[in-house]
Amino acid sequence: MATSRSRNLYISYKGALFPEDTDAKDKEQPEAGASVSSNTPSFDSSPIGSFSYEGANLFEARIVEINTNGVTLRDKHGKAVTVPLDIAAKKPDLRMRAKEAMEALLASPQ
Repeated sequence: MATSRSRNLYISYKGALFPEDTDAKDKEQPEAGASVSSNTPSFDSSPIGSFSYEGANLFEARIVEINTNGVTLRDKHGKAVTVPLDIAAKKPDLRMRAKEAMEALLASPQ
């Protein structure tokens, strides 16, 4: 009697883990260093492939903070940039990840 097996091939790209090596609870925890004021909605801290602002080019940048000063992003090399809220609200990558948080801060009295 022959048995068939399903074989999957996984290729690790830039240090990615195999599915069985990842822990489900790690995926549920928020990004370390991600902060937002207590009354501001949360934001998506998933990486942005590349992001440019005023000559600064960030690769695999993540939103790490949103406050009245603006949206702060940090890339995989630790390079950071803060984009003022009014400009960040016009950037598609930032608007897609943090629209509610930015709108809440723009609407609040300063």
